[in-house]
Amino acid sequence: MILLPTANAHSPPWVLTPVAYCFATPTPCGVGQSGLIYGFLNYVIQGALITNNIRFRNYHFIVTAPDNTSQTYDFATISDTTSAQFFPYTPNQEGVYTITFQFPGQVYDYGGAYNGDIYTPANDTYLWTITAEPAKALPQNPLPNNYWARPINPEQTINNA
Repeated sequence: MILLPTANAHSPPWVLTPVAYCFATPTPCGVGQSGLIYGFLNYVIQGALITNNIRFRNYHFIVTAPDNTSQTYDFATISDTTSAQFFPYTPNQEGVYTITFQFPGQVYDYGGAYNGDIYTPANDTYLWTITAEPAKALPQNPLPNNYWARPINPEQTINNA
């Protein structure tokens, strides 16, 4: 048998530079219509599984209405293992909302080979258009009432041939 060394944290720690993304949907959205605001990083924190608590932390969102009033939303721990966070929001003014997503950075402190690695801060801003009219829902196709019902909706085919 060959004895191999066990994995240890690397020295010096790695410095990882994530990119932040945010957006809102639907776009455009109507006044009084519920929408979703999303923020995520292009990194998934090493070792994140649905069965553990290894996660990014401290996502901060600022939603600024057209009249310059702001609301903040803070998420101490991101529950999604893909590094994404979303929350519902209902705009109450027509115009352009500014959504700012801020990640303050984080030092990996969960132990193992990546302990001490540094994720640098990242930010993104999104402009969300809100109109007086609500956004239209996507068209819904009726459920088939027999096996392999025809005709197939031509708007859902790759080429209309």
